[in-house]
Amino acid sequence: MLAGANTYNGGTTINAGTLAIGAVNTLATGGDVTVAVEAKLQVNNNQMIRALSGGGEVGIASTATFNINLPSSGTGSTSTFNGQFSDAGTLVKDGPGALTITHGSPSFSGPITVSSGTLVVTNAGALGATTAGTTVSGPGTLVLTGVAVGAEPVTLAGSGAGGTAHSSARAPPHSRAPSRSPAVPQSARPRPPIR
Repeated sequence: MLAGANTYNGGTTINAGTLAIGAVNTLATGGDVTVAVEAKLQVNNNQMIRALSGGGEVGIASTATFNINLPSSGTGSTSTFNGQFSDAGTLVKDGPGALTITHGSPSFSGPITVSSGTLVVTNAGALGATTAGTTVSGPGTLVLTGVAVGAEPVTLAGSGAGGTAHSSARAPPHSRAPSRSPAVPQSARPRPPIR
């Protein structure tokens, strides 16, 4: 467990076992974190990072907030996490960049907040259990790519540009509105014969 303040500004890679965070921002707040498959990052206190990747597990204790703050451009502006979240803490997607979550998180029951940038979901269970729900606030955007989140409560809130949630999944052909023939201009319609 890391329980003291660190002064390094680099990234962190967890290749195996568990790395636990016991103090606020023990890891570099501007660094990228990679959690390999079979490895785990356990967030027991508030922690901000720049980007998250890998296929392992991130546990967020119920008293902790895990903030992923991706920049608008350059290194770390986009990030894909193929692993899963667990426990009941708070997950925050911050910063103007885009985070994609591709794996379900059935053991995660905490709230999710998209306060800025974009959170892309490609798995129906990526937002975890439906206990706490997801809030999209300010200029944040939630994108559902080819999936539906079922009973997950999604709240749009904030005083900024307005939270946005949309899905890229297309409706099946039979559910689409029928196309209409183009309107015929008045001048092109046949006139009645003059008697």
